Amino acid sequence: MDLDIILRTSAVLIVAALIAMSLRRAAPSTRHLVWQLAIIAVLLAPVLAPLAKVAVPRVPGVPEVPRVWFSEGATPSSPRSTAGPATLVTKQNQTLGSVGTFISIGTAGVLGWFLLCWFLSGVSVWRGSTAAPEAWVNDAKMLAARIGLKRPIAVRRLRRDASPHVAGFFSSVVMMPPSATTWTTEARHAALVHELTHIKRRDRTTQALAHVACALYWFNPLVWHAAAGLARERQRACDDAVLKFGAKPSDYATLLLDLARSAQSWTPVTALSMARPSAIEGRLLSILAAAVRTPRLYKASSLALPRRTRSRCPTGRIQILTRNTVSTRERSTDCAHCLASRRSAARHSSHSRALARQRHSGVPTSHSPAPTTGPLSMHDR
Repeated sequence: MDLDIILRTSAVLIVAALIAMSLRRAAPSTRHLVWQLAIIAVLLAPVLAPLAKVAVPRVPGVPEVPRVWFSEGATPSSPRSTAGPATLVTKQNQTLGSVGTFISIGTAGVLGWFLLCWFLSGVSVWRGSTAAPEAWVNDAKMLAARIGLKRPIAVRRLRRDASPHVAGFFSSVVMMPPSATTWTTEARHAALVHELTHIKRRDRTTQALAHVACALYWFNPLVWHAAAGLARERQRACDDAVLKFGAKPSDYATLLLDLARSAQSWTPVTALSMARPSAIEGRLLSILAAAVRTPRLYKASSLALPRRTRSRCPTGRIQILTRNTVSTRERSTDCAHCLASRRSAARHSSHSRALARQRHSGVPTSHSPAPTTGPLSMHDR
């Protein structure tokens, strides 16, 4: 491979890493897009590099004049042995040929490993799983419709416990562990939403592109770093989708931790596994940090609301008023109990003020005893 292409692709990956670092507060899907574009540029570099070269006209050189060596005692039978430029060029070509052969062998080895994992991932759908329960299939279809996934969905149950993942030769199949029968409905729905989001985002395609780039540039650590960043942001983007769907962050983090801790069978690297132990720590921190900034789409959440929008009524219920979803007229109204309590307090306050004014003016009130009409007593006199 040309050294110029290696330098250009390395520069592209360094720029992508700097952009991803500057977007650390952005959504994971944004950083995933940055890594995806960088990997596509790396793959297209060998094709676009010849187009970028500009043909420079050659200036005709001066013909070389034959050299004559004069020395004392030199005879025609003893010519001077010198290493000409042709010998140096031949050695350079041999060296470059050896390096190119080594790179080609490494590319074939890495690409063969990825193809083997892809083949095992497809075989596991038919040999390592059985038909899923009807309830799981119905839940998957319902959740797929709610997240906007229109392609047909296939769900199968693994024979051995493993992390939920997406596998298959060409079509994507959601693989659920047999222990999912003992999970709660919320946990099973969270796992299904995570894997269905992978299918909706076409993450298997982007993962295949990253594997091809790693095979072509296996000697460049920047390419492996880009592929790892792509996988990391892919999982975090699906985690955000689960939280937006309505999952409780603490419960979802507990589910991922339990899956990573449990004894699991080996999952091919080409399968989109939900919880790999090697990358679970950063995801847990991201999930718990996203609990404040991620709005839920299907459940009301008050985690991100400011304190001034909360008010407590005498019954102990908390009223949450949001500027985005509540109109001005609705914000000025409270619950029926609060209105009744306030009206009763207002009537009591106005009645107390009326009694105070009557006492101050000397007019007898309805609560004061009526004046006597009989003869005055000695004390009155």
